[in-house]
Amino acid sequence: MQSLSNRQLENNAVAVQLGTARTPTRRRLTLRLTLTLLVLVSAIFVGTANAVPTTAICTPVQVMVWSGHIHVTCAPAVGAFSFFAVLTANPVNADRFCNLVTRAIVNSRKMTIVYDPAVTTFTACNQTNCREALAYGLQ
Repeated sequence: MQSLSNRQLENNAVAVQLGTARTPTRRRLTLRLTLTLLVLVSAIFVGTANAVPTTAICTPVQVMVWSGHIHVTCAPAVGAFSFFAVLTANPVNADRFCNLVTRAIVNSRKMTIVYDPAVTTFTACNQTNCREALAYGLQ
């Protein structure tokens, strides 16, 4: 272990008294990373505590583009839900959804849609027969 000279000890003591002492860079980065990971893990657990995603098989018969969302109409309805939608706020996701639904309709294919039936805060469409599509794909 290295020993510090009297001068170095005095400088460190003065820096601590003045509040100008700095922790090592590596230590600060490790602390920041640890705190960031803790926040992310907490957010994941809090955000998914009540989520119960359900998978549905939908036979798409129509795709509609609205100003705030794009939805697919399933026939027959999946349980109580005839419509599944995505917001247009994320244009890449909305474009992907629209293309996939169109491809399913043109090729007479079914879609797999993951949604949460308990979430009624999705206000882009009617809460009684429409849910947000969390994930989707072709069968």
